[in-house]
Amino acid sequence: MYKFDIGNITCYILFSIFLGGALGGLLFWLVFVPINLILESVLHISLNIDIAFLTKSLMFLGVLFIAVSTFNITFKEETQPLVNTNNNKISSNAFEIITKPQKHTQTTQVYERNQELKNICINRAGFQCEIDNNHKSFISSKQHNYVEAHHIIPLSFQDKFTVNLDTLENLISLCPVCHKAIHQGNREEKLKVLKQIYNIRKPFNISFDDLLKLYLSN
Repeated sequence: MYKFDIGNITCYILFSIFLGGALGGLLFWLVFVPINLILESVLHISLNIDIAFLTKSLMFLGVLFIAVSTFNITFKEETQPLVNTNNNKISSNAFEIITKPQKHTQTTQVYERNQELKNICINRAGFQCEIDNNHKSFISSKQHNYVEAHHIIPLSFQDKFTVNLDTLENLISLCPVCHKAIHQGNREEKLKVLKQIYNIRKPFNISFDDLLKLYLSN
């Protein structure tokens, strides 16, 4: 969609007419008249230049130039790069598909998780967030409030423990927000959520300080 400022275009056209007339007069008297006099005196040839035609031609070219320039400026303003709420410019090229993303093979070692234990944990909590059952997310494909099972002592620290960490004792049902907060939140958010979890369940009698160290080092 292109926007045109009629006021600006009118001013440009009037300016072009004025400029065309002025240039037409200058060209006629400073260039064409002297050339014509020289040609008549030397070669006996007359250019028969019409100042009115010359002026009108320059006016037309000026108006055409201004119209094209205005269109280009307006088009560029309409297609400026997007700006996000943080005032960081995002190039419009970011939305153009140039080449397909490359595939990379990654090898990651993870501990297997018992999906049945996760299901038991969620069912045991009645498909509620155990921190606060008022935390609602959305209805899942299984027609229940969507929650996620979380290992209180992260399974990534299994090597530090002699007992199996993938047990019901170490699982708690959390809403997606609480689950993300415990993994992705800042120190204050992690501390707040972890305290609430620890008040509900203390797996393997681990101390709160030791549990907190695991999360802050992860």
